[in-house]
Amino acid sequence: MRTLTLLTVIVVVSGNLIAQTSSAAARAQELAASFNKFKSVSKTKYGVTRAKYKDVHCEPLVRQGVKDYAGVYEAEGLGYVIELRVENNGAITGSGYANGSLSFTLENGKIEAGLLTATRIYQNGTREKFEGVFVTRTDKESPTDPGVTTSGLGVHLSVPVEIAGSTYDRLFYQRR
Repeated sequence: MRTLTLLTVIVVVSGNLIAQTSSAAARAQELAASFNKFKSVSKTKYGVTRAKYKDVHCEPLVRQGVKDYAGVYEAEGLGYVIELRVENNGAITGSGYANGSLSFTLENGKIEAGLLTATRIYQNGTREKFEGVFVTRTDKESPTDPGVTTSGLGVHLSVPVEIAGSTYDRLFYQRR
């Protein structure tokens, strides 16, 4: 009887862990896909054809250990930086900066299947959910271009920000 009960508990617990991992992987894939872009346009005027091509493809980045995600990530040219730290006990914390000044801290972080979840705490004490996905991003300028691949952190912003006349609802932070 004890063996049957123990076996049942093991099956239920492992089933829950698998379900959590697969839901995190699905959410990571969904967030990564939201950073994909594709544009291929050609225009002919006065006998001259001009073509524009842009293909950005992102895939979730799953690393061997949680410590491999620690580091500094920067939204290039925008002045936004996120610094992630992983303590020896596995606790994930961090800080976010906008134009050199502290904007928020991250607490209670967790990384699963490339998905980062945490609590974002602003300087005024306001708390909100933080979610981002570690991605491998490939940027192609033509159909034959092998592309430039970078890794980083994609984050959807809860409140869009305006920077130099452009409004952003998500940012890609490249790993430094």
